[in-house]
Amino acid sequence: MLTYQNCCKISAIVIFFVSQFSSTNLLGQGEFKTKWFFPSSSTQINFKAEAVDSVDYFWTTAPSGKNGKGRFMMNTSGDIQLNGLDITAGDTLQLDIAPINLRHFYFKSTEDA
Repeated sequence: MLTYQNCCKISAIVIFFVSQFSSTNLLGQGEFKTKWFFPSSSTQINFKAEAVDSVDYFWTTAPSGKNGKGRFMMNTSGDIQLNGLDITAGDTLQLDIAPINLRHFYFKSTEDA
């Protein structure tokens, strides 16, 4: 189980985010990117966000090379749980979020998977 507290204690866990905007990307707009390291397998990630309407995302893992895409809906700020991910132990997951309806992104400080 990946928790905020564990990531501070386990030096092998690196969670960071990169705000990168470019004209060439997977979602067609300069997406907001985050990267998450998973020491054990998982099927979900949790974070907080504020958005209006629907928000598209694309995820990919390395070194396993798994990927997928989806959409979450919200009209306020709150908890987001992306389910149905196939994350292998030792993977780094990159989550690319289309920024058009995304207003704020927050890492949760509680259990994460």
